[in-house]
Amino acid sequence: MPDVSFAFGSQQAAVDLAPHHGAAAKAPVLWLAGAIACAIVALVVAAGFGASPTLAISAWLLGGPVAIALVACFSLRDTRARTHTLYSAAGSVPWIYRLALVSSLAAVVVSALHIANWVGRL
Repeated sequence: MPDVSFAFGSQQAAVDLAPHHGAAAKAPVLWLAGAIACAIVALVVAAGFGASPTLAISAWLLGGPVAIALVACFSLRDTRARTHTLYSAAGSVPWIYRLALVSSLAAVVVSALHIANWVGRL
């Protein structure tokens, strides 16, 4: 039978999983602001210049994968910040998160429609 004494009653020092550095950790909303900015730029480019296939594809990339990657970075860093002893997030953070996702979705849909229109005319 394997030795499991390390798990029960061990004298090892506990690992500090929730560090406290004096100040409260905050939600990293700058990542969400970047995602919203990318999505809005992509939406403007797709709506205004979507007839150009290159700009429509660029808008899709910016509003889709790039904006979602920034939202994912927010989620990762926010989860890490929540492990701190003191964590402070404004009540508007979930709404900013939703705005980032909805604006990204709008940018992807508008640019995808332009891309589909272009491909349909080939």
